[in-house]
Amino acid sequence: MEVVLLGPVELRADDGTPLRTGGAKRRAVLGALALSLGRVVPVARLLDLVWDGAPPPSAKAALQGHVAGLRALLDGTSLHLVTRDPGYALLGDRARVDVHRVRDLLAEAEGAAEPGTDEAAVDLLRHALALWRGPALADCGSETLRATAEPGLEGLRLKIVERLAERLLRVGRGGSALAELADALRAHPLRETLAALLMRCLHQEGRQADALGHYHRIRVRLAEELGVDPGPRLQEALATVLGTT
Repeated sequence: MEVVLLGPVELRADDGTPLRTGGAKRRAVLGALALSLGRVVPVARLLDLVWDGAPPPSAKAALQGHVAGLRALLDGTSLHLVTRDPGYALLGDRARVDVHRVRDLLAEAEGAAEPGTDEAAVDLLRHALALWRGPALADCGSETLRATAEPGLEGLRLKIVERLAERLLRVGRGGSALAELADALRAHPLRETLAALLMRCLHQEGRQADALGHYHRIRVRLAEELGVDPGPRLQEALATVLGTT
């Protein structure tokens, strides 16, 4: 059994077949518990998350029904939904929840620091990125849950993209990260770390003019939208492109 949250919320059988979990509220309960795998989520917190801060009088009974329904689906699998004061906890292997698998893949890649480990780290990071199927918790029915989880999960995805680019630059294949960097920058155009890595990757591909053009575009945008000059990362990338370092 596997819980996937990086896209529409699904409970999948071992063969990858999606199971019918029920309505949006039940998916929100599953998502909230899976995000906190191994930790108790208090009933009050679940009610607040699942019903967007305004649980009706019937919400507690409805929550118990959703928990019972999820337990029936999980019965006999490697994941267990247990009652623990003051709420509920989902227990099981971290590899059975895509969010936690991604975090572990990133940690493994970052731990690969010995010479000759860059290609292995690239494989781990690409595997992690491939687990995203769209916006996280896309159909869970709880704006509060999505808003609570989204910043951390998006930050995690951006960190993986950046680590991937750094590793590819080290092995002389920075061009292989251009698609991921460009996609991330479309969503976060003022993130200087991404912009600097894009410049370095373009430069490594022999595209100096493109790298300089990107620098000037973000310099103008930083000035117009934030009133600041490019920071150290962008300045260092510019120096690399100009060959002054």
